[in-house]
Amino acid sequence: MFCASPARRRIAAFAFHEFPHAEHVRIYAQMDALAHALDAEWRMVHEVAADPGQLQPDLRARCGTGLLCPQDRLAHRNDVEHLRATLPARFDAVVDALRELPQCSRAAAIVRPELQAAASAARWTRGYAPALIVSFGLGEAAMQAMVAAMLLDVPRVHVLDTLQGDTAYALLLPLHVQQSALLVAAADGVADALQQRFGPAIAPRLGELDRDGAPSAAMARALVGLAGRARPATEAPLGPLAAFRTAPARRGDEPAAARPLLLLSGERTGSNMLLGALEGCPTIACAGELFNRRDLVERRLDWLRGAEVDPALLRLRAADPGALHARLLRDGAARGAATVGCKLLYGHGLTDDRVVDHFASLPGLAVVHLLRRDRLRRYLSLARALRSDHWHADSGSQPTMRDAGPVHLEARDLAADFALNEQLEARYRALFAEHDPLELEYEDLVRDPQRAADRLGERLGTTLPALLARSRKTGGGRLPAMIENFDALRSAFAGTRWSALFDDTGETAQVAHRP
Repeated sequence: MFCASPARRRIAAFAFHEFPHAEHVRIYAQMDALAHALDAEWRMVHEVAADPGQLQPDLRARCGTGLLCPQDRLAHRNDVEHLRATLPARFDAVVDALRELPQCSRAAAIVRPELQAAASAARWTRGYAPALIVSFGLGEAAMQAMVAAMLLDVPRVHVLDTLQGDTAYALLLPLHVQQSALLVAAADGVADALQQRFGPAIAPRLGELDRDGAPSAAMARALVGLAGRARPATEAPLGPLAAFRTAPARRGDEPAAARPLLLLSGERTGSNMLLGALEGCPTIACAGELFNRRDLVERRLDWLRGAEVDPALLRLRAADPGALHARLLRDGAARGAATVGCKLLYGHGLTDDRVVDHFASLPGLAVVHLLRRDRLRRYLSLARALRSDHWHADSGSQPTMRDAGPVHLEARDLAADFALNEQLEARYRALFAEHDPLELEYEDLVRDPQRAADRLGERLGTTLPALLARSRKTGGGRLPAMIENFDALRSAFAGTRWSALFDDTGETAQVAHRP
């Protein structure tokens, strides 16, 4: 999905915060026609996943085909700082332009939640590397598209079926006209109204769709020209990872005290199980989630087993995550460990770019990327952990009432989780590609721990015993018994990309990762 060399052009579209949506069937048809004219693929940038159970079958097939931007205030602020650092001149230009909104001084523009969300959407769009951005109407989604196009210096096609709007975003119409490479009239009279208001000089930038939503031959040629425009060279220092890295890779660092090992994963993919197993290896020392957001708030630190946490480490974590990790390597080496590991969950890397920049630049870093084929069981495990606040269980402990009982799952939440985790897997694959990560799948780790040990030992240059877990699974069994609305969910997801997750009601459902 991210940072690849696409065989086809890519188009990022902005229309509405939810995708797919029954009221936007016409827009999707227009995007299909535009993509066909360009021999391109397209994705809708959006904030909310639709409930597939509320969609007609033809729309369900679009579930999971967009670019879902997580709505996380801390991640948004981090993304603002990323764009300010990597695209400073364009960032300043966007902030100045958005002062057209009411009560939006330069200082207010930077902190307004909707503008921070727009910056975050621009960063995710940057990772998709579109050749063209398409926007519709005069709402918040159109504002986000404008921000993305200006920041990324990507040509934008703006589609209008009216010049009227009932929100403050309608005040940005003159800016949309100024910043759009092509204005498309999607309703009778719109082209004439644009020329009457903004003058005949905009006529060369006007295009029209036919009644089926397809572009005219002249407009198709214009689109091909826009999409084929050479990309600017201003992102060269960060290369194709510009969306995910904020600082260039370091060179010439001193050798680490011990070989660094990073256990990278989403939640509930077996990271606790693998971490506990590695603690039984005398040449390996492991800490836990150094950058767990809850631990940051509660001033806790999951350091090496049995070690007292120096309060100075808490201050170091906030001031310099890289220096904290260097201290971990020294402390592990002092214990005689040749390899010193820690965990990084996907979400922890979205809120502080210093963390991912440090690990991605670390010479000799061994990365173990834990994945879980069965996305439904992964989410079920997460839902049970959230309900009970019970995240880890020793192998000798017995299940408690907090672990037991069926769980009700919302279809919309499931769809969002499936889509976002696919994107995060792709994002972190791209980020750590230079380190040639070893991918271990939860299902294989459970089924054949010796094989997993052999693969990991080969990567670390050592021999490991079978990875016998010191923790136990906090849930298991047949899906219909664990999910109280399983039949309703299976019906809701019929016809989606994820329908196969609901076919196997036993304990071994498997679905391949999205390419």
